[in-house]
Amino acid sequence: MAGMKFRTHLVLLVAGALLPVLGLSTALLWREGEEARRAALETLSHQAQALGATVDREIAGTVRALESAALAIAPTETASPEALRPRLEAMLARNPRWNNILLAGPDGRFALNTLTPPGETLPIASPAARIAEAAMGRTSISDPFIGHLVQAPLVSVAVPLPAAPGWALVAAIRTHSFETLIEEALPSGTLAGLIGANGRFVAHSSTPQGDRTAAPAPRALADFAGTAAPGEVLLTATQRVTGERVIAVARRLQVAPWTVTVAAPEAALHEQAGDSLRRLAALGAAALLLALLAALLTGRQLGRRVHALARAAEAAGRGQMVRVPAGVAEVDRVAAALAEAASTVRAREEEARRTGEERVRHAIEARTRDELRRLNAGLEARVREEVAAREAAQRRAAHAERMQALGQLAGGIAHDFNNVLQAVQGGASLIERRPDDPDGVRRLARMVLEATGRGVTVTRRLLSFARRDELRAEPVDAGSLLAGLCEVLTHTLGDGVRCLAEAPSDLPALLADKGQLETVLVNLATNARDAMPEGGTLRFKATWEAVTRDTPHPLGLAPGGYVRIAVSDTGTGMDAATLARVSEPFFTTKPEGRGTGLGLSMARGFAEQSGGAMAVESAPGHGTTVTLWLPEADIPSPVSSTQPEAVAPSHARPGRRVLLVDDNDVVRLTMSAQLEAAGFQTACAADAAQALSLMEAGEAVDVLVTDLSMPGASGLALIHEAQARRPGLPAILLTGYAGDGAALAVGGAISGAFSLIRKPVSGPHLAERVEALIAARGAISQAGN
Repeated sequence: MAGMKFRTHLVLLVAGALLPVLGLSTALLWREGEEARRAALETLSHQAQALGATVDREIAGTVRALESAALAIAPTETASPEALRPRLEAMLARNPRWNNILLAGPDGRFALNTLTPPGETLPIASPAARIAEAAMGRTSISDPFIGHLVQAPLVSVAVPLPAAPGWALVAAIRTHSFETLIEEALPSGTLAGLIGANGRFVAHSSTPQGDRTAAPAPRALADFAGTAAPGEVLLTATQRVTGERVIAVARRLQVAPWTVTVAAPEAALHEQAGDSLRRLAALGAAALLLALLAALLTGRQLGRRVHALARAAEAAGRGQMVRVPAGVAEVDRVAAALAEAASTVRAREEEARRTGEERVRHAIEARTRDELRRLNAGLEARVREEVAAREAAQRRAAHAERMQALGQLAGGIAHDFNNVLQAVQGGASLIERRPDDPDGVRRLARMVLEATGRGVTVTRRLLSFARRDELRAEPVDAGSLLAGLCEVLTHTLGDGVRCLAEAPSDLPALLADKGQLETVLVNLATNARDAMPEGGTLRFKATWEAVTRDTPHPLGLAPGGYVRIAVSDTGTGMDAATLARVSEPFFTTKPEGRGTGLGLSMARGFAEQSGGAMAVESAPGHGTTVTLWLPEADIPSPVSSTQPEAVAPSHARPGRRVLLVDDNDVVRLTMSAQLEAAGFQTACAADAAQALSLMEAGEAVDVLVTDLSMPGASGLALIHEAQARRPGLPAILLTGYAGDGAALAVGGAISGAFSLIRKPVSGPHLAERVEALIAARGAISQAGN
């Protein structure tokens, strides 16, 4: 098919673009204007109809409510109208759009008005009264008027009392309530209003609520409102009070003698037509511009065809083919010849190129496969190394955390062991010296057995802490565990920290690895101690909690029973930023070298691996509470062995008075018996406060023997206070380990006769030291004299 020439292409393109635009613009100009005007008028008519229906429903509802109330009023009740006030006020409360309710009599006087108090004389003549008179024989709806009492525009609805001729029940309604109806029935910004038969607005969308004037309507609308029949419609152009020209649709209501009107600015309708004209003008201009651009584009494309022919001629000699756009006959013939020539050259070169490309492709693929294989092997090796290194680091960090817990417990365990050895050594020594006292031997034997049982407990706890294996869940008695742990921690955490354990007697056993649980609790206790540099209270509290399917747990616990262990302190607390990161591995607020940052992360991991959860609550100045939820065991925990019965101490022999102070009952009783066996009289106290109370009460004391580490005040502090009350009082300080307190005493912080003895100490050795101190004090007194 022969192609067209340049000129033919351009002429047809421009003509095809301009002629449809001219015809289309002429047709759309007329159609757009008519459609816009018709749609606007139909919208006004529908809005007027909808507003009229809404107002008619409101008035009809008011009439029905009044008629129902009028039927309920007996003729005898008109004799005492005030008796009707509660009923009418209740009716007024159910109809919030009403302003007040009135009862009018045959004489034209209001017998009752809910706005006026009982007994007040009501006026005879008022607009509402005239409405009431007109309503004596039929239902009547008034035009707007200004209320006498409220001085605001009102309308009234009056119905006769069927049982009392001449009487009428009247409801006064503020006109601004109809403004609310207009806002609810029509879109925001719509010009609309209600016009009474007297030609005044009952309500208008442009009138602020509370306006006290019933403004006159435009003349055309006022005349229509006074003469139109129910349901009649008027379309008119009129002018608002502001001078703005509007197109209005008016419709006479069916129930009330009012007319609804909805209007739109005339300029807005013309503006719609103007918009149509502008759109059409823009469309025509755009079409013309597109036609010109198309012509220019076509000319450019033809020029490109010529340039493409030149490039094709040059490339044909190299066997290359340059595509020349088709569509022009002259250009198409030349392009076909050049394409044939280029094809012949290309066919000769294609075979040689194909062979070379195949060889190169195979070589590249082989090299790529080898390179990828080598990279994958190296990447896998690096990943294995990194994973192994991270796992090793985590194992070392976890072991370091356990070692830190063991280190925290070492001092307290040493103190407990020394107490055990003290009781065993003292009891055995006394047994050896009393072969003829069976009762005393049995009593001392029971004390030794009790001490050895405590040593077994401490040993078992130490071994459980030292274990390094996987979690082995077993039933654990949380109450016994916390009580024993608190006993160990009493000496570990320091003198200023008070340790308390709380658990109900019927608490079920929990299911967890006991050794790991103890490690977690010791780490939490250590953190609490560090948060209370000035001392405070550490509390372990165990309770039972049930999680049901109906109330999911915030931490996602599965339904079932759990033992909840709360570890709380009275320390400094944490702010929100620290609390958000407190469970992150290796995050710590302690100085470098004081913590691994794994305590809380390991605690969370232990709780979750055991089937439970962990939560941390804290605030600055309010301490910290760490709560562990651990699942309830299906079987009960092992029952603790029965403790041996206590044996009453033997009578002391007369002699020197020794005040013996130790918080451990067994150690205190054993040493008291040893001293009494050596001929001393003893007075015993469980702590420093009790010892000072005995001294203040006048207790005779020749030597003070006290333990170093005790809850509350330490033995060192007790010696200071005792020597302050009784200067020169000899004192013996007993300790299971040499800490800062013992070093201070040895350094001369205590004045007077003083001796430091490490536990365990035998009875004879202790008695010898007491005698030596008493003798030394006597020698000093004689030298002074």
